[in-house]
Amino acid sequence: MEEKKRNQCFIFLMVVGTVLLFFPLLTLGIMHNDELLARYWSMRGVKEFLTHSYTELLQGKGRAMSCLVVPVTQILGYIGKSRYCFRILQVLTVISNIGLFAKLTEEIFHKKTLTGIVTVLLALFMPLSFEPTLPNAYVTLYGIPLTLLYVSLLLYIYYLRTEKKKYMIIAMILFWIVCCSYEAFITYTPVFLLLGITERHMYSWKKIKENIKPCLVPIIVGCVFLACYVVTGKIFPSQYDGTQIGFNLKASLVIIKNLLRSAVPGGLFLSDKYLYLFNYYKHWLSTEGVIRVIAILMIAGYALWKIFRKEVEKEKKELGKSLLILVMLLGCAVLPFLPISVSKMYQGNVGEQGFISLPVSYFSYFVMTLAFSYIVWGLTRFIRFKKVISVVMLVGILSLGCAIQLENDIFSREMDYDFTRLENIEALFRTDTINEYNGKEICSKEIYQAYNTLAVHDSYWTDYAQLQGKNISVLRADHAGPLQLYATSAELFTVVDKENGNYVAFSRTQISDTCAMKVGWKQYIYLDPVESPQKDGDYYIYRGIYDKKDIHKSEV
Repeated sequence: MEEKKRNQCFIFLMVVGTVLLFFPLLTLGIMHNDELLARYWSMRGVKEFLTHSYTELLQGKGRAMSCLVVPVTQILGYIGKSRYCFRILQVLTVISNIGLFAKLTEEIFHKKTLTGIVTVLLALFMPLSFEPTLPNAYVTLYGIPLTLLYVSLLLYIYYLRTEKKKYMIIAMILFWIVCCSYEAFITYTPVFLLLGITERHMYSWKKIKENIKPCLVPIIVGCVFLACYVVTGKIFPSQYDGTQIGFNLKASLVIIKNLLRSAVPGGLFLSDKYLYLFNYYKHWLSTEGVIRVIAILMIAGYALWKIFRKEVEKEKKELGKSLLILVMLLGCAVLPFLPISVSKMYQGNVGEQGFISLPVSYFSYFVMTLAFSYIVWGLTRFIRFKKVISVVMLVGILSLGCAIQLENDIFSREMDYDFTRLENIEALFRTDTINEYNGKEICSKEIYQAYNTLAVHDSYWTDYAQLQGKNISVLRADHAGPLQLYATSAELFTVVDKENGNYVAFSRTQISDTCAMKVGWKQYIYLDPVESPQKDGDYYIYRGIYDKKDIHKSEV
């Protein structure tokens, strides 16, 4: 009975720890223009989204093999109008990645202690960043195929053990779908071969001859996919640099080195770029954020200590075998970088001055975390003074986890601010008041301003206004026409008619005290509170007229 209660308490703590760890992911929203575009087309409806996606994949990127898969995985990331709605599915996708990778680790190594360490560290060390990678961007687009890849590998293992053909058939179908979703997944073909070698103990020519057939199936599937990819590429030529080959050896090695560093737990945190960003945005650090991180560290520390102390059978010290495993894991981590390293688009663009991390970094993060966990597991099992080693390792792990989680908390708040600002502007174009400008042009550079990696393309606000039934052109320009739209803050916007001094102010909160309001470049007037302002949608509306004597030139 006591054991049951302890287990229930442990499970409860793990659930709480999971919620605390992944809560920042729920607040991120959209943080890249490609995602913003995908979200916009999803707002237009499934039919238009699919039509646009098919056209882009076929005519723009020459990715005919992806047409039936990518639109589905992409639109699943934008289900529902609320960010919290579509982010829930994305968080569940990340959790499924961790859970299935842990299951795969268990099936390959048969070490529950190692599996436990991997599971905790994958969640604890997972970084949030401003890079175009998971878990902060493109989550369902690449995360769902990664889930299917892990399922495919698991089913392949089950086939090798049972020889039930259904496992092989489903595994290969899933692998084909995975490769169609993103071509870099084809580089995981050798992983099937490695699994075949280890499961069937193919360490001699006799064993190889007896068991080679199951290993050839994934290789054949991979070769057929490559042949189809080349043929369809000739039929639908690519205009996209990301799918075109163009490289030199030195630049390719630099790309692999930088991507590998980003995949190592804590690798992003140690880069000059993110050390700068951490210091730049550390004003977001809050008491509740620190408390959340402390709670996570306490739960993670308890879980790891319990795992470290778990009794296991004594095992032989096989240093050579352990080194071979680490080398193979390193090789598996490098595999998905190979297509990127020869891509024309990324030559000279991966590093401190460009992309530090890409979606393939997320794939390899799992493998590098497994390698790190394998080292930790080995040190706590095979070296004398296990308790001392365990304490030292635990302190080191929690210190790195603390740094990563504090950074995650800070960056998630900045990303939340960026997307909330964009949502506020969208809400402005949903008001009835903005209908007063139907048939007119509004000029504004400020609402097109990029915040971190959240860039807004030139036609976005015109397109969004039309999506809401407004006939308004919103130009990325200042002083090009009489109507100007200014942003005093993320919650206060003003449409100013420069010809007659009329203004309409949109405020997300009711103004209770006199405040400065922008009406021009470095020009402000004071807006007085109104007892009962008009309420329109999410905004309080304030109207008035000003003249030159009301203007104050300042840096409010």
